[in-house]
Amino acid sequence: MSSIVIQIYEPGKEPHVSFVNNDLPAMQKLVVGYIESLTIDERLVLICNEEGRFMETCPKNRIIRIPKRGTHQIHGTFFICAYTSDGEFSSITDDDLEPCRLMTEPCRGW
Repeated sequence: MSSIVIQIYEPGKEPHVSFVNNDLPAMQKLVVGYIESLTIDERLVLICNEEGRFMETCPKNRIIRIPKRGTHQIHGTFFICAYTSDGEFSSITDDDLEPCRLMTEPCRGW
């Protein structure tokens, strides 16, 4: 199975570039459960645990502001990757890193 380049966000850590196998079991392992995708724009998507916006038992991670979709608080580990016109997940590029950084901020007492 091929891997894709992602920007990963783990609670209490700085976001960093990593790799994940481009298959469902690997992605579920990374987010510790079933995945949910939140489309960010025509190219990027956030992948989190399907209960990652509601799981009070997981550490708060980040607040993400998605244009035209509002503000979301994400618990637990999540990642951002790209997707193709066919809806397949794909690698982010260096040009994607800054927009990802600007739309997220650590949770602080929220």
